Amino acid sequence: MFDEITAHKTRSLSSSDFLTIASALRVDRGGMVHRNHFEKFWPWFLAVMRIISECRSLWVNGIIYGLISKDHAHKIVRDEKEGVFLIRFSSNRINHVALAYKDEGAVTHTVIEMTPRGFEIEVEDSERLRYTSLQAVIVNLIPLTRVLTVGMTYIAKDDLMKT
Repeated sequence: MFDEITAHKTRSLSSSDFLTIASALRVDRGGMVHRNHFEKFWPWFLAVMRIISECRSLWVNGIIYGLISKDHAHKIVRDEKEGVFLIRFSSNRINHVALAYKDEGAVTHTVIEMTPRGFEIEVEDSERLRYTSLQAVIVNLIPLTRVLTVGMTYIAKDDLMKT
């Protein structure tokens, strides 16, 4: 079903993605999911699939890291050089992707919302900037230099517009 909805045959969900899904669903020891957990999970997961569909090349090329927690993203980025960033799906905000990036020696986290009008990021004084694509948001964020892919390789942020 995931491949059909997102139209991706070259990259499916990984075993790590499935573990994150099981955690989000709060699967019990018997393999059961309580109805209210599923009702909270499903709208979030449908939004993840919509983002993948909108950002198809970023997903297929491993630029969107996948379904990992904020803590896991933090651990991955903390030992990287300045400007390295990782893109993941927000685990607690529907229609959002999250960035974890190294800036001034610390890991910073920010979210980008996918709206019907494009991708929006909140900046100083609650001002929201809107861009036509996720790539355009990233290219315009000054501290970012290189994205860390799911394959643990780096791509210059300016090259994202080519994907």
